[in-house]
Amino acid sequence: MSDFRFLSLVAFLALASATASAWADLVISGHAPDVADLSGERGDWIESGKELSRGKAGIGLTIISRGGVSCGVALEGRTLGVNGNFETERYSRCRSGEGYNDEEALELSYRAHMTGLRVCTSRDDPIRIGGFEIVGGEIDDDGQLKRSDESERHSSASCDRWGDESSCDGNFVVTGFVAHFMRKERDSPFPDTLVGLQAVCREVIER
Repeated sequence: MSDFRFLSLVAFLALASATASAWADLVISGHAPDVADLSGERGDWIESGKELSRGKAGIGLTIISRGGVSCGVALEGRTLGVNGNFETERYSRCRSGEGYNDEEALELSYRAHMTGLRVCTSRDDPIRIGGFEIVGGEIDDDGQLKRSDESERHSSASCDRWGDESSCDGNFVVTGFVAHFMRKERDSPFPDTLVGLQAVCREVIER
């Protein structure tokens, strides 16, 4: 191994060790969570309280569609600072629609956890989510959650207007969601439609 490659490996291992130590001193607060502002449209059916198990924070988001209409959402998470012990919290109202199911998923890098999300809705009826974005933050070597420019975005032909970001405050991460649906009309071939999301956030604190 060349001296350059050896020194690069040593530097990487040192950084990984320092980062792991910083993460190890942090946990997610067990106090009542905060609910961020709405991104998208307010629904006439609101499903709240969907949250990952204690100690886990979001790393990815999936929008579920049926027959081209958004009708469900899933939040993937993992234990804070650990690239393992994964869990997915899912809620769907797709069963009442016609057509096949489809999923679009976004995920952050292995060092990041979600600090916010944003959705893009259609103008045409039924209003649906045609795009979404997730935003992340990383723990620095001093054990502080730092907002980063890291984000992932998906958009489709149904994306006409981006909503405001549903963003966690300060040292908070996304641990769940509130999902907003518009109820289907009687005899409609469409399912109840997902039109908005709110991030559920908990604080990252020292042990």
